[in-house]
Amino acid sequence: QQQQPQQPQQPKKPVTAKPPSGPARLISGLFGRCYSTQVGAQYEYTLCPFDNATQRDVVYRALDGFHGVIGVWDGWLVDHSGANESRLVAMAMPNGVPCGHGRDSRRTVVELACSRATRLASVVESPVCQYKMLLETPLACQSVTGSKSMQVYPSLTERQRSVWDALYTMRHRGLLNASSYELLLDNLLFRVGLLSDTRKFPKQVKSSATPAYSTELVVSAAFTEASVEANTKSPSELASLVEQMKALQQLYARQKNGRQQP
Repeated sequence: QQQQPQQPQQPKKPVTAKPPSGPARLISGLFGRCYSTQVGAQYEYTLCPFDNATQRDVVYRALDGFHGVIGVWDGWLVDHSGANESRLVAMAMPNGVPCGHGRDSRRTVVELACSRATRLASVVESPVCQYKMLLETPLACQSVTGSKSMQVYPSLTERQRSVWDALYTMRHRGLLNASSYELLLDNLLFRVGLLSDTRKFPKQVKSSATPAYSTELVVSAAFTEASVEANTKSPSELASLVEQMKALQQLYARQKNGRQQP
């Protein structure tokens, strides 16, 4: 039976949630709804997709038991499995309330799984103040037409796809190595509001800094849609493209090295 969306009284969020992003069917089906589950006898968890997640002490609530935000929607965690096959693997919700006095903020990762009904299936806290939720929903299932609801590429606009296509063309021709390709792709996804700025979120206590690179650099480097059609390149155009990418990679390297200096 479908779990009925709940609208409990929510504590104040430490930060404002970012705008919803990702597949339209997920946003329309989940945004504005909340799902709750109780773990053990003491804690109730509530997930409001694209907004926030909370934890409430149901045993000591009358005695000022904990009731607070354990994560605020920030974007997606993305797995780059291949050309135009990158997948949304989890919702990233950092920026919860502090984990004790002077400690890092709580954070939550929400994985989605295909199911007949939408429900908050499980919550695990490990390590302390880092939570992993599983949201089961038919919205995460592959459709009867074969489309994969968690793919990144279909979620982008035509213009954004053209930039991705340009990056892939560069990678395919050997003008970008794997790490540069992924860096630029992450940059694109971050700038369009899809990728969380905590890309190493599941493995780090502290969130990573907002990327210093900008997709505007990529676009201004002039691999426009017309300049990346493989069979329409003159030798001079291709040579110019190579030089542009070399200059861009050098700029990125300098920015990266500058950020790593103490």
